[in-house]
Amino acid sequence: MRILKIPCIRPFSASARSKFLIAGVAIVCFTTLSVWGTPGAGFLFNIILSRGSMLTSAHEDIFVETDTVNGSPTPNNNQGDNWSVKFKTSGPSDIAVQDVALDTGGFSGWHYHPGLLLATVMEGSVEWYDANCGLHVYNAGDSFIENNAPHYIRSVVPMRTRLMVTYVMPKGAIRRLESEAPPCGAGLGLQ
Repeated sequence: MRILKIPCIRPFSASARSKFLIAGVAIVCFTTLSVWGTPGAGFLFNIILSRGSMLTSAHEDIFVETDTVNGSPTPNNNQGDNWSVKFKTSGPSDIAVQDVALDTGGFSGWHYHPGLLLATVMEGSVEWYDANCGLHVYNAGDSFIENNAPHYIRSVVPMRTRLMVTYVMPKGAIRRLESEAPPCGAGLGLQ
């Protein structure tokens, strides 16, 4: 009968454990930075005021005669003065409302949203850049829409900038997804 000798399993030496620990930390850091993309800075607060779900699809076609908006009893027959909106989702959706403020020089970093975002500037002013680095400026009282294309926001006024934001997105989705800066961003310092 032949007996096989199995080598003894020995614990890793202290230097080997240190190397594994350093490698593990490096992998976690690299993964975090890769997923994070271009982080923002200068947020004073970022509060989710509400989040709820619609468990069915939504389909609304709304037509408003603008004369009746101001309480006029006479219907407006001039089709050029009417307003309409179409809103349609497929599948369950979440709606969230956010109150967010940036300090002077604060910026969002490059990111996008997995749905529709409706924003109103409550205080201050923002520079909003699209994926081609096209600049749009929005001041207090202005509203804008964002979608799932990368964009970047920064506050350059000498006061805080505050936004009220409403999201419409797939049920369970993360409100914000990080994005890498487009090539045009480097030349404008939008990293």
